[in-house]
Amino acid sequence: MALREPVLEVRDLWFRYPGGEPVLRGVSFSVRRGERVALLGANGVGKSTLLHLLIGLQRPESGEVLVYETPVREPHLKAIRRRVGLVFQNPDDQLFMPTLLEDVAFGPCNYGVAREEALEAARALLERFRLTSHAAHSGHRLSGGQKRLAALATVLALDPSILALDEPTGGLDPGWRCRLADALSMIEWDALLMATHDLAWVSKVAHRALVLFDGRIRLDGPAREVLQNASALEDCGLPAHC
Repeated sequence: MALREPVLEVRDLWFRYPGGEPVLRGVSFSVRRGERVALLGANGVGKSTLLHLLIGLQRPESGEVLVYETPVREPHLKAIRRRVGLVFQNPDDQLFMPTLLEDVAFGPCNYGVAREEALEAARALLERFRLTSHAAHSGHRLSGGQKRLAALATVLALDPSILALDEPTGGLDPGWRCRLADALSMIEWDALLMATHDLAWVSKVAHRALVLFDGRIRLDGPAREVLQNASALEDCGLPAHC
């Protein structure tokens, strides 16, 4: 069977923060249409930095990122940020309006969608995630799990083709981790990329896994095979048991 075309390509990406050592050292990979990919790595290895580079929030020292063959740089950034929806590690970064309903409607309104149309779509998303009763309240009043779903809703409101999640299960108890996995199973997209160190959760939602360590992709393969390679994961700071 022929391989599907890549929707996301990362080519020899190098990045460092001012005055520091390289965080990424020639990272290359592609994500094909239909893939669910976990980007695994211990805290501090550069997973969040890599996700930010995918939508131009940071600029690489060298190398490039392509989204549907379009380079991630001006004048394409606005269009790319609509096609690639990034859910930040801290959901409070995406919940800043007076009410949750306005939070979810904010993105479409910012892209020129009529306010009533954006609010109608926002109400549908809140109902989908069982958050309707919180629509008139500030998102900061929600529980940790509710905030995760609310932040996801703010991104889905733009109907992205590629969904990127930064540590989506951080701080969630097992029940909320299951609810998040169920929510993701109901969403249609061209590709899903999840940055995480939650190995148990990855086994439920990802087809493929990449392991980032020391600025490079050290493992890349079917999620089940990567997760079974306990010695390699431990060498990359991801022990299966502690």
